[in-house]
Amino acid sequence: MPYLHTWEQHGLLREFAGHVTSAEIARAVIESHEAPAFDEYRYVINDFRATRSIELDAEVMDEVAAMDRAAYLTNPRVRVAVVQGPQAVMDTVAAYSASHLSPYPLQVFQDMESARRWACAPLVTTAQSAGTHRDK
Repeated sequence: MPYLHTWEQHGLLREFAGHVTSAEIARAVIESHEAPAFDEYRYVINDFRATRSIELDAEVMDEVAAMDRAAYLTNPRVRVAVVQGPQAVMDTVAAYSASHLSPYPLQVFQDMESARRWACAPLVTTAQSAGTHRDK
């Protein structure tokens, strides 16, 4: 299998390897969204360092985005970190990110340490950042 899920206390580490197809990407997303702990996730880290190549056609990209939008309704607190892989993989990630199809915040990182630091940082929601300031 070209991906491995490691369920962590507050999220998911998804490691891809070799050649990754559209069907495998869709399967990985479905598997993570169906996990019993999904509603408690705070992050997903997609590690592409061991990926050789990727195939993600536009139709599957739309399907993955639709799955993310549906999952967002039950858990809007997820961040998606991507650890950089080969250029073709990063071009695919950039296309997905630029499409604004997914509702989740997504950032690309050069190394796992930076990705984990960002993914695990507290997420401030719009309501929290607005605060409850009152004049005295």
